Parts: sequence; C-alpha cells; structure tokens
Amino acid sequence: MNASILMAIESLCDDIASNVDPADNHKRAESVLCLAYADIFTPDENTPDENTPDENTPAYDPDCLGEMFANAIKRFKESLKPLADRAAADRATAETAKQTEAPGADTAKLPKQGEHFDYNGMEFVALGKEGGGLLAIAAKTLDKEYPFDEDDKNDWRISTLRKLLNEEYIQKFNKDDLLPYTSDLTADDGMKDYGTSEDYIFLLSCDLYRKYREYIPKYKKWVWTITPYSCLEDYAIFERTVYTDGTLYNSGAFYAYAVAPACIFNPSIFM
Repeated sequence: MNASILMAIESLCDDIASNVDPADNHKRAESVLCLAYADIFTPDENTPDENTPDENTPAYDPDCLGEMFANAIKRFKESLKPLADRAAADRATAETAKQTEAPGADTAKLPKQGEHFDYNGMEFVALGKEGGGLLAIAAKTLDKEYPFDEDDKNDWRISTLRKLLNEEYIQKFNKDDLLPYTSDLTADDGMKDYGTSEDYIFLLSCDLYRKYREYIPKYKKWVWTITPYSCLEDYAIFERTVYTDGTLYNSGAFYAYAVAPACIFNPSIFM
C-alpha cells in the first residue's frame, strides 16, 4: 500500500478508537474506505515500473470494484453498530437522570436533610429527594387527633384520613407547589392487595420512616403511618403506628391518633 495513504488510514483508525460519537466515526470509516479504494489505483513507492510487470501483482477487474467498495462500506457500518448502541444508551441514561429532577431544579438550593423550613406559616422538616421533589414531613402534628378510618378499615385508599388530608388539609397549600406521590401500600406482612395510592398529601410508609428516621421529629403522641399490618380479613383493622420513642406498633384503625402529614414539594418553590 502507498505509504502516505497507509499513514492517513492509521490516523483515522486511531481517531475512531478514541471517539464515541457514531456520526463522526461513520464519516471517518467512509474516509478510510475511500482511501483504501484510491490505493488500488495509486502505485506504491516501491512498485516496479509499469513496463516491468510483476507476475505476483493481482489483476483487478474494474467491473467488480464498485461491488467490492459497497460491501466494504457495509462491513464498516456493521462494525460501528456497537459504538452507536453505546452512545444511544449513554444518551438515554443522561435523559433519565435529567427527568429525576423537576424542570429547572437546582438541588443545591433545596433545604438539607433534617433542616426545618416554613411554608405558608406551617413548619416542615426536609427528609430527602423523592418523586422528583423534596419529601418533607410536618414538624408538628395536626392540632386534633383522628382515626385512620372511621369504619375501622386499614386500607388507605378508602380511609377517612386520606379524604381529610386531600380535601380539607390541602387547602392550606398552593397545589402547584406540590408534586403527586405514589405510596406503596404493601402491608407489614408483605401482602400487596392494596396496591398503591397517588396523593398530594400522604403519610409516611414504614419503609420511608425507616429510611429517614434520623431526620424525623419525635412527636409527643402516637402517629399514624400509611402501612397496614396485614390485608387478611381477620387483621384488616390494624394499622402501623409510631410510638413516642420511635418504635413501631399496631393499632386499631378506628382509634384516634396524631397525624404528621407528608408531601413532595416542587423544587421550583425554593429557587
């Protein structure tokens, strides 16, 4: 091969090896092929005079060169597919990461975990990033105590407490300042009969309580969680509660206990 063409091809191959952009590498690969194709018609510096034929020099059929060139391009395109797939996966990962935060969110400006902050005259405690926003819990329980459900059912979806929080208590908020959150209603015994529930105002599940316990205030009264004890008919009246020392208990859903509302604040309110 002509030394100059070989040097150019090697340089392009080095660029391909160090670049992950499939579009750029596609162009480089086609350039490599063009150079290789051109070399067919370019004599090597050490090639004998054309008037002195070498019996080992291959004869090229001009009619086959186009097909050879097309096949070579096809093979190079196929060899670039892994690079293209990797680049697409990287873009998808980056896009997913962007979507975990609300548009325009600057997490540096969010209250830190355990930090108390005021919202419309109500004191909240920042727990952490959940559901694309800031999970926070009321620093103080509601003034009154309420049953989880007046009909003694431990299913949050049909509970009177859910209705109270998302129809009355929510009036204290600008709804645009909140993000909906999907709570996992898996029972303490692992039963999943109740599925999930999407709300603007909710209670912490036992899992969220465990995750953020170090930042959650120790309330002076027993408080409800959103987690049922079991979905079995004989136990569907029991709901998990948090005692004043932070331990978890079971309580009948019709008893009145303290309520510590939780919600997801839209990060835009902290900008």
